[in-house]
Amino acid sequence: MIENKPDILAILMQEGIELRKRGRLWWSCCPFHRERTPSFAVNPDRQSFYCFGCGEKGDVISFIQKIRNLSFKDALIYLNITPGEIPKVDRKVERQQKLKKAYAKWLKDYYRQLCRESVRLHKNRITVQDDPSISEEEAWKFAEDMGKLAEIDHKLDILWEGSPEEKFQLFKEIVR
Repeated sequence: MIENKPDILAILMQEGIELRKRGRLWWSCCPFHRERTPSFAVNPDRQSFYCFGCGEKGDVISFIQKIRNLSFKDALIYLNITPGEIPKVDRKVERQQKLKKAYAKWLKDYYRQLCRESVRLHKNRITVQDDPSISEEEAWKFAEDMGKLAEIDHKLDILWEGSPEEKFQLFKEIVR
């Protein structure tokens, strides 16, 4: 058994995993598969993790092996458990991880932006529908807003229930 393992919570946070405490466990979305709700549980007392979604489990060493694609020996070196040089991280893998994080952040931020806009347009719709004396200009603005609302609802449906391909296609259309 290895005695001088680093704290699993510290390493996970260092690797960019956002953890939230619920009860005695810490939770996050699993870094090993895509999901919407957290199923990745970390038990600091046992210094272990388990994903209820994909079944990945282990300790701080196996986590580093999987997330950094390292051998056991290189993971020990990376964690400074045994003397030696830190292995060179594959730049391609590192870049892919950064892109995945940026894409996940964009999805979350864009979804929130669309929700705010949808709420604003729904409030306007209710206000205009309750006022029988609207002008022609206000009526045209109302019709334009309803078109925007339909487009926003379609995009929200893609972000909420769409396939990864549909979400990425939406991303490409928006980022252009």
